[in-house]
Amino acid sequence: MMYSIYKAVYALAYGLHGLLLEDTSHKSHTGNNQINTRKVNQYNLNNFLKKIHFPLSDEEVFFTPEGDVLAQYDIINMLEFTYGTFLEICFNKVGSFKSSGLNNSQLIINDKLIQWNRYFKGTPRSVCSESCSPGYRKAPRNVQFTCCYDCVHCSEGQISNTTDMENCIQCLEDQWPNDNRTVCVQRTIEYLSYEDYLGQSLAALSVILSLKAILVLHIFIKHHKTPVVKANNQTLSYILLLFSLTLSFLCCFFLFIGHPEKVTCLLRQVTFGINFTISVSCVLAKISHVVIAFNATKPGSKIKKWVGTRVSIFLVLLCTLVQVVISVLCLADLLPTIPSYDTHTYPGKMILQCNEGSVPLFYTVIGYMGFLSAFFHCSFLG
Repeated sequence: MMYSIYKAVYALAYGLHGLLLEDTSHKSHTGNNQINTRKVNQYNLNNFLKKIHFPLSDEEVFFTPEGDVLAQYDIINMLEFTYGTFLEICFNKVGSFKSSGLNNSQLIINDKLIQWNRYFKGTPRSVCSESCSPGYRKAPRNVQFTCCYDCVHCSEGQISNTTDMENCIQCLEDQWPNDNRTVCVQRTIEYLSYEDYLGQSLAALSVILSLKAILVLHIFIKHHKTPVVKANNQTLSYILLLFSLTLSFLCCFFLFIGHPEKVTCLLRQVTFGINFTISVSCVLAKISHVVIAFNATKPGSKIKKWVGTRVSIFLVLLCTLVQVVISVLCLADLLPTIPSYDTHTYPGKMILQCNEGSVPLFYTVIGYMGFLSAFFHCSFLG
């Protein structure tokens, strides 16, 4: 308080001094050296107080355009000492606050000089909640005080990397939070590869079945002149074994296992669908050939002219042509089968897979193969 009064008296003195200097300068120009005190008092003293700027102790005293003086305060630690019935109060300077301009203030506190009351063991907190560490966010409570909040763990797929964040940050689609949810890391990309046990098992099974089909084909070709092979319709047997069974097994090895590419995604369903359709069509053709042959032996039968390989081949071509048309429509679809990432099934992982494009066309390919298989099963039982 005393220092403020001291500073105010000095400021008033400097203001009056500026008034007198200006009046003296005015009189010297007019030739009148007498100072009219009454006229000096009519000057607006506030205009001169706004212009003063002088040093005082260890600070500069001046006024802002709004008429305010820059603040400078000492931070005092009040201490109480009791000697019997005598109470002594001491004031210890532990810091200072100094404002030297707009948005330019300096607060200095020496924690080592502070002596707390015996009821406190450290710096008391001015909030009712602890700070939220990274990985958590501040969730307000239903109270009137904004300093009261709960620390809530960031939601799945979000992080917070600084203290006391009010909102968590959403990770990018190809990223995932670490265990502490403080930083986003790259997701793990997974697909059915040859290095996995499942991929190795399927690849080995595909190769073994393909070799078996080729071995049976070799036996058919080696003994193609025997009555058993001749009666088994060599053309259908060769097509069934070579172009359908072998290729069906191998397409699983080359197209369904390994890193999905655009070409493999475009060919996997189409190739497997056509090859499997040829297999089932050949079996149906064999059954129809046997049925026609037995019915043709009846006296007066009119279906003798249908006995031969032409009907069987026509049936295979007809059934396969339907699947080819469906497959062409799949390839020409506006949503072609391309590699895509599934980021929703497993947290922290991206499953690289083929986008099958149009769902109705995809199920049409699968459904047509199922229809032929069911028709073959009914024909075999009949």
